[in-house]
Amino acid sequence: MKHKPFSLVVFAGLFFLLSSFTLQCEVAAKTHDDPNEELYETEAAYYFLGHFRSTKRFYKEFFDSGGTDKDTAKVVLLMKKNFYLKRATKHDAPWTVQELDKIYLQKKGSPFSVSLSGDLSDLTQYDDSAIKTATFELSKDNLNSGRAAWKTEGLIGYYYHVDDNHGNERASVDWKIGFPVVAWKLDKKQGVPSDTNIDELQFSLPINVIVAPKTQHSSLWVLQARPYYQTDFAFGYTIFGGELLVEPTGRVPGLPLYVGGYQNIWPNYDVQYQLRMIPKLDYSVTNRSGAHTTRAVGDDWVRAGGMASLYLRLGGSVPDVGVSFETLQNVQGNSKIFNLFKADATFWLNNNKSVSLKGTYYKGTTLEAGQKIDSVTFGLGVRY
Repeated sequence: MKHKPFSLVVFAGLFFLLSSFTLQCEVAAKTHDDPNEELYETEAAYYFLGHFRSTKRFYKEFFDSGGTDKDTAKVVLLMKKNFYLKRATKHDAPWTVQELDKIYLQKKGSPFSVSLSGDLSDLTQYDDSAIKTATFELSKDNLNSGRAAWKTEGLIGYYYHVDDNHGNERASVDWKIGFPVVAWKLDKKQGVPSDTNIDELQFSLPINVIVAPKTQHSSLWVLQARPYYQTDFAFGYTIFGGELLVEPTGRVPGLPLYVGGYQNIWPNYDVQYQLRMIPKLDYSVTNRSGAHTTRAVGDDWVRAGGMASLYLRLGGSVPDVGVSFETLQNVQGNSKIFNLFKADATFWLNNNKSVSLKGTYYKGTTLEAGQKIDSVTFGLGVRY
């Protein structure tokens, strides 16, 4: 019996689901005369949209009359940019009209930014409040009789943003370009051969294109092309590759599910969930082998698969919890599968959620270097 291409099934399933994906967003715009009135995410987005339209030759009177906006694309973009409001006001929603007016009158910031976050899946995350933390942890290695280890994983990037809603009458388009983005993953075990350690260093140039169709039922899509160079901290091996992926944000048609960003589970409660589904295509070639990869010189892989994750925000002082599963299968030559499962809990130590205590369980195989991992880690998480 032939081996079933599990990762191809995952990829095809995600792609089929996402290809029928639509976002239904019908919210009536309205005016807010009380400077102390509190606005939540969607209301704040429409309030800002009224400002943007009035300054870009649109008719502010449309909003003053309480009309329903048909151009949901920009509303979706603004809803996903509410992390800017959190940074500017130093707190989550709701925000007062007075606070929003003050932010609007401030001088527009630089299109360049630097960020520190958790892993490569953060590159398509459009909501900064959902970005994971870089970690510095102690771990227990289950592959080597529970030996102690220390582990760090993270990503730091320098980005250029083009957020002027470029596009045509069919869609608005934003860009986010990283040059470069550096990701690392180190898992140093005690008392074992060094080639069993995970030692990965990756340089990449991600190009994100954020597309929002200008229709009544539109969707927000983040499309990413990412060439990369993979090695270890001693530059002992060399892998060149490139990845294509797509991540949507919005409601799944026919189902009470929202994908991409955080969504309330019950109205008027703080409990939220985030479901992400990201199909991927990856090509890579091994130019030089080394101690920290199982790949041989000349390995030329074309792989398909994807990532799915589910995270919960339980509110208050309860930690955020979540699980993710990534899979890639070689579709050229051998049908080797790379699977990586991760479960984590994050307890935030400050109000702006930049520092945390974090516990994580990893099991599977690292996707680029092919190193096995099975460990439990506890430590400090930081994001910026």
